[in-house]
Amino acid sequence: MSIDEPQLTRRQVKDADKQAAPDASASNAPGDSSEDGKQSKHSKGAASNWFVKNSSSYAFTLVAVLSFVTRYWKIWDPAQVVFDEVHFGKFASYYLRREYHFDIHPPLAKMVIALGGWLVGYDGHFLFEKIGMDYMSNGVPYILLRGWVAMFGFALPPLVYMIMAESG
Repeated sequence: MSIDEPQLTRRQVKDADKQAAPDASASNAPGDSSEDGKQSKHSKGAASNWFVKNSSSYAFTLVAVLSFVTRYWKIWDPAQVVFDEVHFGKFASYYLRREYHFDIHPPLAKMVIALGGWLVGYDGHFLFEKIGMDYMSNGVPYILLRGWVAMFGFALPPLVYMIMAESG
């Protein structure tokens, strides 16, 4: 391919394959033999050709599964406040309690965490004051709160994969 030739997007290639599909059905199906008992040239490597055509689907699935596993692996452990939960949880609790607070950082992430807390019925009563505070004794739905944040982390790699695949 020369520099002057336009590159096709993945969608354009799929559309071209769909238009060419009726022509391909006229050839021998995979596994059919020609008159001399040998496989035709169209059926040679049909399985490997199928794998190559679907390799992007396999790669996407692998990225999505690895993303899910790495985000949700043992999300319930430990049942105490950990590093960033002190900061983000505290400000999310302030939003849920509708208390005035000052934060020099943009509030979007903390507001999204507060939205997740509101969706699961958390009222902001726990203030995440220090690392190691116990969630269980304070009745905090920490697994659902962590899962809410992990959902966004899980969705990011597949989203980036789709963007990169579409851009060529």
